Amino acid sequence: MQHILEAVRREATDIEKEAMIAADAHFLAGWRWGKVHLMLGIPSTILAAVAGVSAFSELPAPLTAGVAMLVAALSALSTFLSPGDRAGAHRAASTTFSDIRRAASLLRDVDLPLVKEGDEAAARDLAGYLKELAQRITEAEQHAPPISATAKLKAEKRYRQQHMTGEEA
Repeated sequence: MQHILEAVRREATDIEKEAMIAADAHFLAGWRWGKVHLMLGIPSTILAAVAGVSAFSELPAPLTAGVAMLVAALSALSTFLSPGDRAGAHRAASTTFSDIRRAASLLRDVDLPLVKEGDEAAARDLAGYLKELAQRITEAEQHAPPISATAKLKAEKRYRQQHMTGEEA
């Protein structure tokens, strides 16, 4: 039975690590898409106001047309890229992976130590719950929006730095 408990401990640790890295990568991706949303939205809004005012002013027609074209281009980019929606999807994925990480951590650090020597039923229950966590992380990966290699590498680097210093995420 001890080998089962040790296998549960190892797998819970692996799931926790995988979920922590995925949560951070999606957090970083969401943050980046949030910045894109602002970088497109703020100038588009300001320029739309300028274009509206310039329609009633004495500005040269080419300038008014240029501002209007810039507003149209920024609006089209914003619609095509949907940075606000992408940021929200990444934030939701980050939350899902964070929940899985917490569950794996609790399994390993709280539930596992409570299993008494020789209590095979409790060990089987924990193994079953671990399988549920593995299924949850698989489903989360399938439904999560794609992340860039840069975000994943940065999240892995941050995990290694935190892990080496013993800091919690």
